[in-house]
Amino acid sequence: MKKLAFSAVLALASLGAQANTCSSIGCTSVIETLYTSENGNIYVGFPKDEKQAKCTPQSGIYFTLRPEAKNINQMYSTLLYALASNKKVQVRIHENTQGCLISMVSVDTRW
Repeated sequence: MKKLAFSAVLALASLGAQANTCSSIGCTSVIETLYTSENGNIYVGFPKDEKQAKCTPQSGIYFTLRPEAKNINQMYSTLLYALASNKKVQVRIHENTQGCLISMVSVDTRW
């Protein structure tokens, strides 16, 4: 019985570690929405509240990857991979920006 209870506690703890989160510097989460616009911007939405980030989300809910961003192709590829494989991605933003401009994306198997 003790082993069963201990296993249940470990299982619940691992679920908490896998939770989607947003903070003042960005989000670590699965991607809920990814779309492009004709102006070249790529918008990323998460199931958690992007408004927790220290920036102003586009339309109140999206982070923005601008076409002028260095390494835009690599960052967009990483976002597409995370979306297609339903993996968590860490997206950091430039603080105090209109549209929550993306500064970095990362995928890590430990999440």
